Amino acid sequence: MNYKYAFIILILFVACFAVTNFLHRSTIVKEWLERKTSVQFSSRSHDLGLIPSRESASVYFSFTNVGPNELKIEGIETRCGCTVTKWPTEPIGPGQQDSILVEYDAETTGFFLKEVYVFSNAETSPDLLSIRGTVQSEPPDTSSSL
Repeated sequence: MNYKYAFIILILFVACFAVTNFLHRSTIVKEWLERKTSVQFSSRSHDLGLIPSRESASVYFSFTNVGPNELKIEGIETRCGCTVTKWPTEPIGPGQQDSILVEYDAETTGFFLKEVYVFSNAETSPDLLSIRGTVQSEPPDTSSSL
């Protein structure tokens, strides 16, 4: 009976060793771990202030790759069509700076708060950026037709 349990424990030990060794040598796991980097934004939130109705306002979110590997922005997601983004498509090397353009189309009057999610190979991905402001209503037409 004792040999049976010892044999089972030995088989479990060998299986655990084999799986651990596979994961340690696996190129997929290594590539995933090696591709991670760090990004630092100069600001994660911008107040666009008062914006005239039916105009657009834009802001650049500057960032630096502070990690050891190239930073690759894989995509950016917004929650509505009123917010448009442009970002670098080429990898950003360690120590390099770049920026993300966020543009808001001010169609609806009143206060707004829009969130932008940046998906990349950074450890903090997705990184949350936000813009806020107030869209002024259109001034009344004061011209008179005579």
